[in-house]
Amino acid sequence: SAAMLEALRGGTGLAVGTDYHGTSVYSAYTYSTLLGAGLVLKIDRHEVEWPLIVNLLILLFTAVGITLLGMAVIGLSARHMLAKIEETWEKGKEAVRVQKENFEALISALFPKFASERLMAGEHQIVVEVPKAAVLMSNICNFAAIGAKLTSAELLQWVSYTFKVMDNVAEYYRVYKVKTIGDVYFAVAGLPEEGRDREEDQRSSA
Repeated sequence: SAAMLEALRGGTGLAVGTDYHGTSVYSAYTYSTLLGAGLVLKIDRHEVEWPLIVNLLILLFTAVGITLLGMAVIGLSARHMLAKIEETWEKGKEAVRVQKENFEALISALFPKFASERLMAGEHQIVVEVPKAAVLMSNICNFAAIGAKLTSAELLQWVSYTFKVMDNVAEYYRVYKVKTIGDVYFAVAGLPEEGRDREEDQRSSA
C-alpha cells in the first residue's frame, strides 16, 4: 500500500487510503531502523468514524436536552417569580386599602361629617361660619351612688348602654358627639348641615 511504500522509504506519518482488501482505512506508518523494516498500523475508518459520529450525536442531543431543561427551569422560575411579585403587589394594594379605610374611620371619628369629608377630599384649612351653636353636656344623675352598688362589669355595661342610646339620639338629630368623660356626655349642636333646622335639632336632642 502507499503507507507501506512511504514507510520503506524511511517516512513517518498518517495516511488515508485503502488496504489490499479495498477497505478504506487510516494508516500510521514509520520505518524501524532496529528491525530494518517498515511498520504500518491500519484501522478501519468505519471503526473510528462511526463511534465518533455516535458520540458527537450523543453529545449534541445531551447539549440540546440540557438547554431545553435549562429553558424550562428558567421559565418555571420566571413564572414563580412573577406570581410572587403579583402576590406581593396585591398584598400591598390590600394593605393600602385597609390603611385608607382606617384613616377615614379615624378622621370621621375625630371631626364632624362636613369637616371630615372635606379633609379626606384634600383640603387643609377648613373655615366654617356657625351663626348659632350649642354645647350640650349631660351627666348621669347619682352616678357615684349607683356605681357603688354595681360590679365593674355591670357598671361598664350600664354606662355603655346609656351612652349608646344617647349616640342614637345624637345621630338622629345630627348632633356631633365630641367625647365622653366618665359619666359626662359632651356634644355640640347647631353645626352646619344643608337642609336641617339647627335650632330645632338643638331643642329636640336636649
